[in-house]
Amino acid sequence: MLMVPDKIMQRVTRKGRGTVFTPRDFLDLGSRSAVDKTLSRLASQHKVRRLARGIYDYPKHHNLLGDLWPPLTDVVKAVACDSNRQLQVTGIQALHALGLTTQVPAKVIYLTDGKSRDIQVGKKTIQLKHASPSIMAGCGQKAGLVLQAIRYLGSKGLNREIVQKLFLLINDKDKKQLKPLIRFAPPWSRDTLYQLTA
Repeated sequence: MLMVPDKIMQRVTRKGRGTVFTPRDFLDLGSRSAVDKTLSRLASQHKVRRLARGIYDYPKHHNLLGDLWPPLTDVVKAVACDSNRQLQVTGIQALHALGLTTQVPAKVIYLTDGKSRDIQVGKKTIQLKHASPSIMAGCGQKAGLVLQAIRYLGSKGLNREIVQKLFLLINDKDKKQLKPLIRFAPPWSRDTLYQLTA
């Protein structure tokens, strides 16, 4: 019969190198205390890596560079699942995700319905900032990206060119998701959004 450490490593290796996980992913294998102790032991044995408190990965290895850091988006997703919280991108991230700018955000910031906190992963810091329910509206959907992009652009930045690009970017499903969220958009943008979702 496999012990908890063997079961955890079996699951981790099955998911493959580069996987980011938290103790919550293994609570079906043992108590929280047992899982925490096991992950701590596995990290000290260099079988897994502790990225931050309660966050681990099974790192990919490069012959010249050594163990590689996982994408920060994977770390953020693991944190969200672990805390059962939602995450929303910032305005500049939304613009980038929609292809409306090539500018890459200098800081890694996500909005959350949970507590604000900083997570240090290697030399980079992920900032989680608490946001109101209206700002969190549409998170995880293209509709949420559109709302965040519009908030960031402001009334002067939301010009005809941007509106035309948004019109080409959203399909019928996106329009259906966006329509009930228009009430959370800035008042000055609502007429434009109603036209986009018509």
